[in-house]
Amino acid sequence: MKGKAPPLELQKLPKLPEKQKRITMIRSLGALFIVVLIPLMFIFLLIFIFLVRLIFKRRRKFTEELEDWETEFRKNRLRYKDLYSATNGFKEKHLLGSGGFGSVYKGVMPNTKKEIAVKRVSNQSKQGLKEFVSEIITIGRMSHRNIVPLLGYCRRKEELLLVYDYMPNGSLDKYLYNSSEVTLTWKQRITIIKGVASALFYLHEDWEEVVIHRDIKASNVLLDAEHNGRIGDFGLARLRGHGTDPQTTLVAGTWGYLAPDHVRTGKATTATDVLHLACSY
Repeated sequence: MKGKAPPLELQKLPKLPEKQKRITMIRSLGALFIVVLIPLMFIFLLIFIFLVRLIFKRRRKFTEELEDWETEFRKNRLRYKDLYSATNGFKEKHLLGSGGFGSVYKGVMPNTKKEIAVKRVSNQSKQGLKEFVSEIITIGRMSHRNIVPLLGYCRRKEELLLVYDYMPNGSLDKYLYNSSEVTLTWKQRITIIKGVASALFYLHEDWEEVVIHRDIKASNVLLDAEHNGRIGDFGLARLRGHGTDPQTTLVAGTWGYLAPDHVRTGKATTATDVLHLACSY
């Protein structure tokens, strides 16, 4: 009506409501992603790294060693993880006793619920590994009702572990020397002496080789639930063939229990084992 219409300026036109709403939503989601999702992803990443490190640390904790000499005894090897669980991490409350050899802990196997005694051989002992192998080679291959049975063993880094049947009545020395309240009847004492003598005869005469214990004493005689005496701790034991002479001239054992001939000559024999037993009483 008034001439030519001016050109339409599109940028000045109002935006459509739906498009504006969509843009606002996209901006809101972007802000949410920056404020919430990125921190959450970072937290999840930290948790993942922590779990991976924890798994590798746990694997290293229960890593075990296996050497060539163990091939024959591999079937008797127990998992460190099971022994750690059985003793609740070798807690002080499960400690049965300790000495120059190391410490002994009571435990209960997680699967079988069997009561065990776990000896951790002292790493500070120069003969630690030698004594450890000696016990596996000797009592690991023999069976007698008056010898504490070796159930198995384990090696982990510098830890040497031997696992035995748990003897609920402890060692004989606590009845002979350390307790005035707990005593043994004469019948029990005679049964213990006969049992230990039977075990020594087996070691000296009946087994495939002659086993010289070299450390027979009351603290190494364990009593089972029926107060039967059982010889334990074969860390100083030596083997020789039947009819051969002892080769070692090194005095070993506990002073005060050593037979005079052993001290004088340095040679441990079946006779010195018997004298050690007599001295312990």
